[in-house]
Amino acid sequence: MINQLGILLLDVTHLVASTVWASVKCLDTSYLVAAFILFWWYRRQPRRKTSSSFEGLHDSTCTVPSIVSDDLSYDSSLSDASEVNQPLTDPLWNVKVPSATPQERQRFYVGTKGDLRSAIHNLQQYMEWKTKHKKLEWEIRSSVALTGNKDIDDWRIAVAVAAKSRGETVDVVQVPQMGTTHTMMNGKPMKDREGNRIIHIIPGRMDDRLISLRTYALASALYMDQKMDPKTLECLTVLIDVRGGLGWRNPNGAQLLPFIQSTSSLLLSLFPERLAKCYVYPMPPSFEWVWKLVHRCLDPMTAEKIGVLTGPATIHAPPPIEAMEAYLDAEVIERLEAYRISFFDTGK
Repeated sequence: MINQLGILLLDVTHLVASTVWASVKCLDTSYLVAAFILFWWYRRQPRRKTSSSFEGLHDSTCTVPSIVSDDLSYDSSLSDASEVNQPLTDPLWNVKVPSATPQERQRFYVGTKGDLRSAIHNLQQYMEWKTKHKKLEWEIRSSVALTGNKDIDDWRIAVAVAAKSRGETVDVVQVPQMGTTHTMMNGKPMKDREGNRIIHIIPGRMDDRLISLRTYALASALYMDQKMDPKTLECLTVLIDVRGGLGWRNPNGAQLLPFIQSTSSLLLSLFPERLAKCYVYPMPPSFEWVWKLVHRCLDPMTAEKIGVLTGPATIHAPPPIEAMEAYLDAEVIERLEAYRISFFDTGK
């Protein structure tokens, strides 16, 4: 992933934010979303050298092939299996994270490039984070207005828990849902052409007058956590539509910075090896040269997972259909756009 480059980008961004804050307000939302992608992938610790047998655990479609059985042993067909099997059967896992599933242990182990102690430490922090917020959910769930629609209810619960955790008061019914998983007409989950489930994110729907953007970030992480089965190695495709909408808050670049910082930090630490692909659209054509420059600096595995689709990014601009059809079926693209437009407030 992004190693020392990511740390450098973080330092530079902090400097820019403190010295040219006024100019950031003029940036298009799409540029800030691009920064979100970069933050998502940076690594705080140096990348450790791994053996060829460990590097074989990755593929280009989904970062973590299924290689664990119920007893955490690797597939015997892997070369040097004995070399990499021992860390996942280390007794320290059961001491520190006894309730973690084999798949969770594997994801965090792979996510730290085979650093056993870092993997256990990171997984322990995730389990503590999850337990803390699950307790809050038990406390407030009965007071949350639910609809019977699981996706909407998952979002409302996530918002209520996030607000409770951060000491904010909120009417969850009023908070726009900026991320969602879709179903198709046949009731099956919406997926990309590679068979990965889709999470659709529309940053323009966020309204910082209702909850802070840092609370939005926590709610987004809690929502995503509800969508992923800890007993699987499933990877998700994230679609980020940067266009604004009629009657939406449409936060500008400066307003989005706290959300970008908080969300990238949470996703990095809580969900290693869960991203199959991420497509950001439609990015202004003027951004294309910037992306090409950044793309060269990414390691191949990271670069392969991120796609930037260019096109007009105004409220009424159509999605970049031709580019999207390489990754999504036409019916999926149509439903994504219909969902976005359904939230327009034409009276404003």
